[in-house]
Amino acid sequence: MHRDFQDHPVWRESTYKSLRYVAQNFSGVIIVPMTVVNPLYYDQTVGALCREGLQVHHFTLLASRETILCRLRRRGDGSNSWGAHQLDRCLKSLSNEKFAVYLNTEGKTIEAVAEEIVDYTGLALKPATWHPILRPLKRIVVQICHIRF
Repeated sequence: MHRDFQDHPVWRESTYKSLRYVAQNFSGVIIVPMTVVNPLYYDQTVGALCREGLQVHHFTLLASRETILCRLRRRGDGSNSWGAHQLDRCLKSLSNEKFAVYLNTEGKTIEAVAEEIVDYTGLALKPATWHPILRPLKRIVVQICHIRF
């Protein structure tokens, strides 16, 4: 059994306090890519921020099991990785209505998903700084920098 670090109360408390601190001391948009699938943990982090009156837009990005496994492999996580072992549990839990702003990412580029989020929130994206032909190269560089050894 692979234990989830989110099961530790100190993780949830420090996540909430860190996000609250940043939100209270930074005037820009804060983007936090995080998978929280336990409704109680969601309440203790995202819910606590909302109860304090902080503006939070929460999105659940979904794709098929096969697509997620493929994405895990692309980032260097094999079928025996921690993330792969959590997949079925996470997909089941994300059907809870608490996570109900769903964006289907199946077959979509990162840019297309970002555009959906921008449309939903009313935020504005700055123009891309990399030429469209070079963007795949940038993505490869970022992926290589995040390979886990």
